[in-house]
Order: sequence, then C-alpha cells, then structure tokens
Amino acid sequence: MLLGGGVGGEAEALAFAALILIQRLAPDPSRPWRRAGALAGVWRLVVVVVGLPLVGLGALADRALRPLLARPGWSNTYRVLARRVG
Repeated sequence: MLLGGGVGGEAEALAFAALILIQRLAPDPSRPWRRAGALAGVWRLVVVVVGLPLVGLGALADRALRPLLARPGWSNTYRVLARRVG
C-alpha cells in the first residue's frame, strides 16, 4: 500500500505534504467558489502529472524514515494532561 497508515498517521507525512502542494498549486477548477479560466483544467493536469512522482518519492522517504521516527517514546501529537483541583 503506497500510503500505508502508521501510528497516529505520522508515517505518511511527506507523501501527504506532496499531495497538499499539488492541491495548492492547482486547486480543483470545478469548485463553485473558483473562477475557472480557460486553461485551469490543463494547468491542473500538468501539475498533477508532474507532482505524482513527488508523492511517490515522499512515500518512499516516509517508508525509509519510519524506523527512525517510530521509536518508542517519540510522537508528533500533543497530549494534554489535566488534574482536577478541588
């Protein structure tokens, strides 16, 4: 599986960062709040085709870095601890 889930979802951070970059560079022109120009669909296709290898590289990097980042005690999530007073 290309974008396999890890503990808390941190195992695919680079691949999803590439997907977000593609979305930011070429948003979906069919959204009602976007004014689609004549070449919006072509631009999106070009960005997606060029960006997909980046997603693949991100997934490979995520998989290669997983042993380093998935060590016990390491996390990218915040934990809130509270104690009831009174």
